[in-house]
Amino acid sequence: MDKETLQITKKGKLYRYRWNSKTRKYTKRNVTNESFAHLMEPCELAEGVTLKDIFLLIKNNIDVYGAIIGNWVEEYIEEGLSKRKAEPSDLKYLQLKWEVEATTEGKYKSSPISFFPHFNGIGPGEDGEETSWAIEFCDTKTLIDVPVILSKEMTFTEEGASWKDSKTKIYENPKYSLFQILYGIIWELSFLGAPESRDIFKNDLEERVSKLDLESLKNHHPLL
Repeated sequence: MDKETLQITKKGKLYRYRWNSKTRKYTKRNVTNESFAHLMEPCELAEGVTLKDIFLLIKNNIDVYGAIIGNWVEEYIEEGLSKRKAEPSDLKYLQLKWEVEATTEGKYKSSPISFFPHFNGIGPGEDGEETSWAIEFCDTKTLIDVPVILSKEMTFTEEGASWKDSKTKIYENPKYSLFQILYGIIWELSFLGAPESRDIFKNDLEERVSKLDLESLKNHHPLL
């Protein structure tokens, strides 16, 4: 733990820890009701914190976060914390991770800066190994009890003229601010818009897939 840091804990509480060099101990203060005043400070997640705990923290000052975060945050908090029943996700955990990419060659040479970490799910793959899962199609109610972690690795990829020229570096123990944690989560969940828009897009996609003419495909691909 740093000399000064925040920590999100169970039941949506936010504590600020400060190291006292005289007593050689940390002082602890509950700043849940004023969390928006500490957005740029480094933040950690207590072990076992779930998406529900983070949603409860946001809900405590939902009017303020609606203005700061945007991205239909009020609707996603309402959906996730609703009392309706939903089939729980098979994901082992949800993860925030810094994944920075920079294009160093070619016409579109640039060095973009990532202001918030990526948010995705980690669950079982086809081979039984853990793999990354996109979550933008997910009803947040199905994710609400899944633990959330902060990855201890940051990947920085320099993309060359071709994939063979790309180089990836890994940095250990990157930092996360409170704002980066909250915004990264809501940004990914709202990638397809509000919950209603997400469901419309998902249902439309599923309908299109179900209408595929399999017989026609077989005529072109005998092995199917």
